[in-house]
Amino acid sequence: MNASETALELFIAHELYCVNYTVENALIYVERMIRDKENKDFWQEVKVELLKMKI
Repeated sequence: MNASETALELFIAHELYCVNYTVENALIYVERMIRDKENKDFWQEVKVELLKMKI
């Protein structure tokens, strides 16, 4: 994974947090994306970034 991909995942994680107000709500959304969409690896990395925010 390169730096731009990591930055994009972190940005999306932050935006999901802002839209959903809580990390838990954002994680619910990301879990749905992992389950339903083609870019499972990408959404898994977004989930990792969200989990980092939760700490």
